[in-house]
Amino acid sequence: MSDSLPPGSLAPGPTPSDAGARGAVAVDLPPGLPPVGPPPRRGRVLALAAGGVCALGLTVFAGLGVIDGTTGREHVVQHREFAASVTHVVVRAPSGDVHLHTRDPDMEPPGSAAGAGVSMVARLSGLVDQPRLDTRVDGDTVRIAADCHQVWDCSVDYDLTLPPGASADVRVSSGDLIADDLTGDAVLATSSGDVLVHRPGGRLDASTGSGDISVGDARSRRLRASTSSGDVRIHQLVPPDDLDAHTSSGDVRVTLPRGNELYATDASTDSGRREVEIRQDPAASRRIRATTSSGDVVITYRDDS
Repeated sequence: MSDSLPPGSLAPGPTPSDAGARGAVAVDLPPGLPPVGPPPRRGRVLALAAGGVCALGLTVFAGLGVIDGTTGREHVVQHREFAASVTHVVVRAPSGDVHLHTRDPDMEPPGSAAGAGVSMVARLSGLVDQPRLDTRVDGDTVRIAADCHQVWDCSVDYDLTLPPGASADVRVSSGDLIADDLTGDAVLATSSGDVLVHRPGGRLDASTGSGDISVGDARSRRLRASTSSGDVRIHQLVPPDDLDAHTSSGDVRVTLPRGNELYATDASTDSGRREVEIRQDPAASRRIRATTSSGDVVITYRDDS
């Protein structure tokens, strides 16, 4: 293992030849870059990673890293902005949380070109082996992936800001998925972790192998939520056209706005309470399916409707 740097010293960054190999040139860190842990103290080393603009001019990125001199664990933050033409995000990650939200154009400074497209802040953490982050733009799609060596303890947490109407396909092996105010279609899948979605507007497909799924104030007309072990709770602001909620072990609760809509309903449980208090018609065009092998199934109207 190499000797550690003295506390407070700067770790050597990439040389110009390194930057050129990546098709990038150095840029300053963007204003407002989120902090990485506590301020430097004894036993910590700060490292500034070079940032750049890709050869095609589509991506701006920068990085800031902190090495814990006590544990040897390195924490790195990378910030990247993508062109306004990018309207679809694909994320594949082995371990880490992902938070997505839609940008509010009213909050952007007048005449600002920044923030027109997808924005990403990635927090990489690794012991001995640092995760490798890869972003590639293909037409209107940005593909984001991380490679974390199975031997070492490492992860990547993402914070993604999407333009209105953008769609997302996010799949991780382990981690929580949180999405706020998405107006485009979304696929959110984790093998182990919770899925929390607030105010979705497009088609939603949410799944987890082990964890809870909660969808609040949904305006989605088509929605699917599935977990093998955990509860599923869906709170609709508008009547859905097609809603499917399933768990093998846990409760399913669906609340709908009160109205004259009729629903073709399939609600079942092998072991638990079944309660359906909405207007039903087997021939209705609107469909709701809520099932569990072990747990309660409740489909009812919202208290405030």
